[in-house]
Amino acid sequence: MKKQMRQAHGRVLVLGLGLGYYPFAVSQKDNVESIDIIELSDEVIQLFNEQLLPHFPNKEKIRVIKADAFAYLENLQGGEYDFCFADIWEGAEDGAACYARLRPLAARLPSTEFTYWIEDVLRWYLLQG
Repeated sequence: MKKQMRQAHGRVLVLGLGLGYYPFAVSQKDNVESIDIIELSDEVIQLFNEQLLPHFPNKEKIRVIKADAFAYLENLQGGEYDFCFADIWEGAEDGAACYARLRPLAARLPSTEFTYWIEDVLRWYLLQG
């Protein structure tokens, strides 16, 4: 995620929370204004909000939204975010289908720069058929 951390800027959208390492790192960047994290799991959101977020030095930049990432993107009009990092999969097997489904949604939002966790691996996996 180092590349995607360096690239993050402005209003950042993160698809998938995990344990919050990515938002933690990019929230420390001066050129990152805000971070909206889309997460579907109540348990993950609760753990993050209660145990992790209180320790973040720039927690005021971070907002967690309980939603399905695909539905959230489908409802965006464009211009809301400058940068998006998608990480809603565990590996290539489950990620390939998600990646393929996200690409057309991202194309609808040309003013947002999209990046994806393990994108090179996902592309290779998809080419293997």
